Amino acid sequence: MSVARRAATAAIALAALAAATPTALAAPQGPSRLVLSVSTPARAISPAAPRSVVLDCDPASGPHPNAGEACTELDAAGGGLADLVPVPEMCPMIYNPVTATATGTWQGRPVSWSQRFANSCMLARSTGAVFRF
Repeated sequence: MSVARRAATAAIALAALAAATPTALAAPQGPSRLVLSVSTPARAISPAAPRSVVLDCDPASGPHPNAGEACTELDAAGGGLADLVPVPEMCPMIYNPVTATATGTWQGRPVSWSQRFANSCMLARSTGAVFRF
């Protein structure tokens, strides 16, 4: 086999491999199930009982009241809760902290996320449908 023919064969093989790789990487690698919780400290202006819900994605299901929208937003953020697109909304400047947590798996990868927000409006603004329960 000539050098030119080997080079052409190698180029075709590499092109085929490059074309196939993004599809293989885009496929979910496992389940997407998150336990989402929201809590307020006991000393908050308006303390509330902690609340939790399970969010299953692929397909969107579970007791989360906005599962479809929440899964779509998480998918757009690559499963990164810190990467969710904020909702353009004005929030009052009242400090009444809430803490949001998410634990579980996203496409088979472990998730453990927690963040404190100044108030429930800031939580809703920052996390969209994910913590709307």
